[in-house]
Order: sequence, then C-alpha cells, then structure tokens
Amino acid sequence: MQYVFSDEWLQIVEGGIKSEFDAELAASIDAMTTKVMGISGESFVSSMSYEMGEWIKDTSILWIKNKGAGNTTTEAEILKLRELN
Repeated sequence: MQYVFSDEWLQIVEGGIKSEFDAELAASIDAMTTKVMGISGESFVSSMSYEMGEWIKDTSILWIKNKGAGNTTTEAEILKLRELN
C-alpha cells in the first residue's frame, strides 16, 4: 500500500488514462483484497463502479497530496451564514 503515497501514483491519479489507473490500483490493493475478500485486486477493480474510481482519485488528491487540507469551512460557519441570509 505504500505505493499510493508515491509521486508516481499521484501523477497517474491526476493525469493518467483509465487503464493505467486501474492497473496501478489493482496491483497496489491485490494483497489486501486477496487476503480479506478472496479476490484479486484486478477482479475488484474491474467490478467497481466509475464513481468508486473517481472517489479514490479525489481522496488520493485530498488526503495524500494535500495532506487533508481541503475545504476548511466548519458547520458553525455554515449555520452562521444561514442566519445572515
């Protein structure tokens, strides 16, 4: 799983084609899916939805590249804005 923390992974997430993303994701999760689910990483990736792939990409960018620094808006700020409107 260390691969998903690499610059190469982030380059594929941000600019790679679907087949590259699928192949790299399958290789990086293969040991885990084989042990936990009894299926290969390739089988898992080939059966996952488009939205799941996009979620993995978005999450990779948010948590790995940006270190979790996404939208800093808090619930309190949203409620305060609602009161002003």
